[in-house]
Amino acid sequence: MKAKLVIFSLLFVSGFILSTLGLISFPVYHNVNYFWPAAVVQAVGAILFGWTGIIAGTLFPIFSNLATDKSLVSVILFIPSNFVQCFLPYFLYNRLTNHRLSIATVRDGALFTVFAAVVPQLCGGSLAGGIRYMMGQIKTR
Repeated sequence: MKAKLVIFSLLFVSGFILSTLGLISFPVYHNVNYFWPAAVVQAVGAILFGWTGIIAGTLFPIFSNLATDKSLVSVILFIPSNFVQCFLPYFLYNRLTNHRLSIATVRDGALFTVFAAVVPQLCGGSLAGGIRYMMGQIKTR
């Protein structure tokens, strides 16, 4: 239990720092940006540490969003998106490979890139954008 708490704390703190810096550096619109380095903590933490990584990856964005955007509604809207960005790498990558984050072949690298990086970020970003659009926070021309 103590090891899981240490892992959770390390993932949480590193994710919070990377998340806050990413949200400030390349903003598009209220906590949506072009480059979010904390996604690495979400994906790799979930793949390596399972539910401990998923929980940390879902919780640290709540605090970084509160630090950069004072809107509680915005923070709540991003919770499902952040869960998807953590759970999908864990689920998809571990379903498609029989080992944990061992990138030994080109196939392993391609699987990691697609199913731990691209697909979760597209799904999470689409979910967050869709929820914001339905709530009237994003207007189209």
